[in-house]
Amino acid sequence: MLQELKTILGHPGGVLVFDPSAFPKQGNHSVGVKRQWCGVEGKTDNCQVGCFVSYASPNGSCIVDAQLYLPQEWAENDDKRRECHVPPDIQFKKKWEIAIEMLDKCPSQLPHSIILADSEFGRCGDFRDYLRREKENYLLDIPKNLEIRVYKGNFLIPAPTTPEKWALEARPSAWKKFDIRDTSRGVLLLEGMMTRVITHREDNTWREEILVVKKEKSTGEVKYAAHK
Repeated sequence: MLQELKTILGHPGGVLVFDPSAFPKQGNHSVGVKRQWCGVEGKTDNCQVGCFVSYASPNGSCIVDAQLYLPQEWAENDDKRRECHVPPDIQFKKKWEIAIEMLDKCPSQLPHSIILADSEFGRCGDFRDYLRREKENYLLDIPKNLEIRVYKGNFLIPAPTTPEKWALEARPSAWKKFDIRDTSRGVLLLEGMMTRVITHREDNTWREEILVVKKEKSTGEVKYAAHK
């Protein structure tokens, strides 16, 4: 299947997009259902969560792979597993670990220039470290309150800050305007800026990344991303 997709959609400028999506669900007999964050409803509710990877290029786009997320409570409940026929080889994995499994199937078959994901994956330093080790370029959303340290020229400012605070303190001239694409409501206009930063690991080592800040002009919504 992936070889066929490569033939039809493959392009050196293609992108892989990782995204967890939730499906509202009631009852106790659907695998993985529990009270967890449901993005569709914008709140914590009973739902199933799936991890998806899509491929997009100038030739088109499609979903490449999907896997159901099995919460730890389910993975450790023998009665539920037996009642709902969960195969014994399916064990608990964090969502970013599922993303890595799906990514391992893709690179040689689907040429891509970068990996994109929302903060569900981007907030995880281990996932970003994995992509770095695999020499993957990435642009992953991160939380606005992630602790960072910012470079000024070639010097690292020792005081910690956050993406949100850095953006609020930036000079107005630092923002650059971009016309992204035509939409049903007109041209999507963004302002953006970026800077070199370091982010820390739990073992007190650090990784160097690029902080990217983007703001939609029409809504004022600001998002933050880590780029390598």
